[in-house]
Amino acid sequence: MKRTLLIIFSFLCIASSYAISLNGINYTIDTLSMFPAGPGSTYYELRLLRADNGLGRLDAFLLAVDTRAPYVQVQQVLGKGKVTGCEVPSSMAKRSTTDNEIYFAGVNGDFFAYEAPCGTTVVNNQFACTPAGAGGGRRHAGVDADGRGVTAYTHTYSMQVQMPDASVLTINHVNGDRVENDLVLYNHHKDATTKTNAYGTEVKIQLLEGEKWATTGSMKAKVLEKQENVGSMPLAADYAVLSGHGTMQKELNKLNVGDEITLTFEMRLDDEL
Repeated sequence: MKRTLLIIFSFLCIASSYAISLNGINYTIDTLSMFPAGPGSTYYELRLLRADNGLGRLDAFLLAVDTRAPYVQVQQVLGKGKVTGCEVPSSMAKRSTTDNEIYFAGVNGDFFAYEAPCGTTVVNNQFACTPAGAGGGRRHAGVDADGRGVTAYTHTYSMQVQMPDASVLTINHVNGDRVENDLVLYNHHKDATTKTNAYGTEVKIQLLEGEKWATTGSMKAKVLEKQENVGSMPLAADYAVLSGHGTMQKELNKLNVGDEITLTFEMRLDDEL
């Protein structure tokens, strides 16, 4: 039976020399241990000592991975399976491992405020959460479709909904709090429900057959259900919820079960701007 080895989101790198400069300080590198950790994967334990014999040392623990190696993938895992969950990487790996997939390495991949990540988080090509505005202030990192690591200090994203009458609405963010006149997209990465109050309208949508969620591109969806002034609509993996308040509630009220809409997303890194 084939078993796929996966790595929870991390920066993977390897020291290419025996000296390095960090923040203007020169260090020598001593390799304490090095051994294969899996297909195409090598573990390194390094000790960095100041070249000027000053006080202070750095201990580094690295995993270098050839993402082109057979049976190796890089995956993103949320703590306890949701954006509001906190969980250590070892527990996440154990929980995610199956008969066909072994999660064997990983590190935390975001800065957290209380429980939820602060920055834009993507899981399986689907937005798990986005800040209420353009991303910036902390460096973002990820893995592209070819398995290569990418990083950017700033990024921008836009999310729009084209209604049946061809009007276009702007989605403010994903899986965050819905505030005055907001239009928020919720999915199963949020929790069991949207956790919204009753002052709004929520519309359950499902992608049409053959469509897939993406962070850049257009996706067609149909309306499955609409609830006005109820709140906390249930969430599941096979559908999402558009939730509107104030002016956006009025726009969502125009939708009916069976209507088709088009979602258009775009995310760009700073080196693409």
